Amino acid sequence: MTDLIRQHLIFEGAVQNVGFRYEMTRLANLYGVTGWVKNLDDGRVEAQVQGTSTAIQAVIDALYAIQHIHITTLFRSSLTPIPGETLFITHYY
Repeated sequence: MTDLIRQHLIFEGAVQNVGFRYEMTRLANLYGVTGWVKNLDDGRVEAQVQGTSTAIQAVIDALYAIQHIHITTLFRSSLTPIPGETLFITHYY
């Protein structure tokens, strides 16, 4: 994959108990993004995503467009890509 990047994301807002992890996993698979997503104890959702910047942005834009999800703040930081990663995993703990 060309221009592979990895980002750490923290979503704030109405992002738990609204199907956020399910939707993010569905969208990541649709756009060929790998990584993981999980709920945090404080009501936020954390994720690491890997793919092209275009694919990652498509996932994020689609999440913002889902009516029952209300993202108020998104924190993003860059990470080093993980070679050979092939899956997007939803953590259920």
